[in-house]
Amino acid sequence: MDTGADCTLVSLALARELNLSLSLLPDKGGGAGNAAMDVYVVVDANLDLAELPIRPHSLVAMDLSHANEALTAQGMAPIEAILGQDVFERHAAVIDYGSQSLFLRP
Repeated sequence: MDTGADCTLVSLALARELNLSLSLLPDKGGGAGNAAMDVYVVVDANLDLAELPIRPHSLVAMDLSHANEALTAQGMAPIEAILGQDVFERHAAVIDYGSQSLFLRP
């Protein structure tokens, strides 16, 4: 989860591993420690979270390898997807930080 992310994204490596159809956007994207990254729209893919179909405004893919290298160096698991504000708004999200829980409406 990233409450500061405008959109929901998956790692480019995962998108390619799953053979998802990708379309390169003309503009560069930023975030995850990099300000000029290629951004791809993921075409005709479904995203489910614990059997709940997630409806992002658009699903994009970006190379997260540099962020994942930093995470694994700290003994943390790599990131495969980031839920952004588009999902939080569409699903009326409630984040309970005390219990580390996310509640989404269908």
